[in-house]
Amino acid sequence: FEWVIRRVETRFIFKVDCDSWADPHAATRWLLDNAVGQHWYGGLVTWQGVVERSGKWAVDTLVFSNATFAPYARGGGYVLAKATAQLIIEAIRTKQSPMLSNIEDASVGLAAFARGIRVVNVPGFKEHIGPDTERAGEVNCCDEGTLLYHKPRHCCTPAALSLRNQHEQFSSQTA
Repeated sequence: FEWVIRRVETRFIFKVDCDSWADPHAATRWLLDNAVGQHWYGGLVTWQGVVERSGKWAVDTLVFSNATFAPYARGGGYVLAKATAQLIIEAIRTKQSPMLSNIEDASVGLAAFARGIRVVNVPGFKEHIGPDTERAGEVNCCDEGTLLYHKPRHCCTPAALSLRNQHEQFSSQTA
């Protein structure tokens, strides 16, 4: 975040993983219509994530002793107001919040919580979790209203791109 804060004139920072599909134009429109306040933070929210003590996402009790995390936007993609990113960096630097090197999304949520910033659930942020997430034949990343889709299974196929292009053409004609 520090590089963006110092070098880019922007109101929002849209953090997206490389395994996520995003519609930056639709996300920008949504943010301009809905993201109110100087200190805004949102995405697909985990409300009471359990802190794992072993495995890839393990957190040592000496670093963070709580059994659950404060609410946070999942790491596949989330948005911060630039002013929020500055406060999060300060909270981590001043040890007001821990930096969990293996769980960046929960770290951001803890720092936001420490600074009194509430995370907002954004309905257009979605995530593929397992086989029941997508109905047979449906391509969720191309659905109307999808702003970000983490771990899509079908978004890069020619059929999916065609569906998305049709949606965009229809949206621009009806706007």
